Amino acid sequence: PIIYRETSFTTFAKETKNLRSNRISEKDISMKETLFINYLELALAVEKHLKGYEADPWGYGEEEIKKDPLEYTRLVEKANQMLAVNQHAMIRERIGFQLIKLHRYEENYREVLKIFENNFSNTNSFIGYWAMDHYAGALSKLGRKAEANYFFSKVYVNSPSRRVSAYSSIKIN
Repeated sequence: PIIYRETSFTTFAKETKNLRSNRISEKDISMKETLFINYLELALAVEKHLKGYEADPWGYGEEEIKKDPLEYTRLVEKANQMLAVNQHAMIRERIGFQLIKLHRYEENYREVLKIFENNFSNTNSFIGYWAMDHYAGALSKLGRKAEANYFFSKVYVNSPSRRVSAYSSIKIN
């Protein structure tokens, strides 16, 4: 009734009232909302930081990759602190994924393996397959090609959004 309706959006207050009138329970989710907003702030900071790790594709090699070790350390510490206190599985997965990305771009492949094995070994969520793609890439960089191919193939089969990346990363020779 909220999403599929014939009328259009009215005012914020009316829409909020309409949404709350259709709630199944009156649980207080303000803490989860706060944790999610904190996660979004971390994710945006990670994305901003990682932009420096990619050369401009139109720069013809003139632009060098800019790494900021202090910001990297700050983001890793912040993510680890958030993981230590966060009890919500969905948010924990996403924080773990941000940590994996940070370590992979910084070429700390052993940390990528550790974080994946501690946080994603039994997951089948889409974010778990995104993390698995990075995990397989770290395995490949560490010379563990057969294992990497196995995980890339799992990503290929189970994650349409990462299929092209997994396919182009599989190395059979």
